[in-house]
Amino acid sequence: MEHIREQGVISEYKTEAEIPPSQLGSTLLYDCDHLTVFREAIEQAEQELMIVSPWIRGNEPKRFINDIVSVLERGVKVTVIYGNKSSEGNDNNDAIVENNLKELFSQYPGSHLIHLGGEIHIESRGTNEKILVCDTKFAIVGSWNWLSHPYRESCRKALINPKVQIRRETSIQLSDSSSIVDVKARIFQLISQ
Repeated sequence: MEHIREQGVISEYKTEAEIPPSQLGSTLLYDCDHLTVFREAIEQAEQELMIVSPWIRGNEPKRFINDIVSVLERGVKVTVIYGNKSSEGNDNNDAIVENNLKELFSQYPGSHLIHLGGEIHIESRGTNEKILVCDTKFAIVGSWNWLSHPYRESCRKALINPKVQIRRETSIQLSDSSSIVDVKARIFQLISQ
């Protein structure tokens, strides 16, 4: 690590095959795997779905609005926490999608759209965390921007041609209950500041 800081060179690189296997209760997710797991969360959520993402922009949140209606109609409490202000004080979210989500969530008691640095948490500069929690089934923490990634089309193409590249994204899916409780506690700290 010190070598990278001093010289900016990675002296050791491991391929995915060389990375040690996941520990019991955890699974590593790479790149397009995130789309599958997000779909599973939407389909499997029974009580609570929590999403923390810095931004709501691009095509993904428009698709999310369509997908999340079925979750809300099942009585699942959905919480979306977002916001990451730049030094200019803007987080460049899609205002139309934000308003559509606000209107949608207002129709379902117990569901929340929380804009860090927005109306309620005005002092907050936001978050760069990317978290997904589905009930007590699993929690995912990593680099995938759940509501702003531009990869859906590239992932579709990668099914046909494995050489299609996206910027590497890695997360860890936790399924042991104590880790899920810890992740939820972290989220509650974020919104109670």
